[in-house]
Amino acid sequence: MRNNTIIRLIVSILAIAPLATYAADSEVQQRVESQAQSHIYGWQLMSEEERKEYREKMRKMKNEEAREEFRMQHQQMMRERAMERDIELPSAPAERGGMSPDGDMMPDHPGRQ
Repeated sequence: MRNNTIIRLIVSILAIAPLATYAADSEVQQRVESQAQSHIYGWQLMSEEERKEYREKMRKMKNEEAREEFRMQHQQMMRERAMERDIELPSAPAERGGMSPDGDMMPDHPGRQ
């Protein structure tokens, strides 16, 4: 009888373990997505599709100068959108690490991963 109880307990734990891992993975993914969004100036005013397009365009840019020009145009567009909606945006975008040539986000500060 005692062995049956132990076996049921082990089976229950094994059945629940993947759910706990999935929940933790989902939470981490949400945190990463939230951080990535906050690196886009005016992200609050953009749809998910617009944020996706923004990131894709940034990845395809060949050099930092092109990315910087695109950022400036985007920031102006977001300021105009904010004015239309009577929403206040920060006067300057949040500090960012930038994007590596292969399109990956770089850390904000040296040493931070």
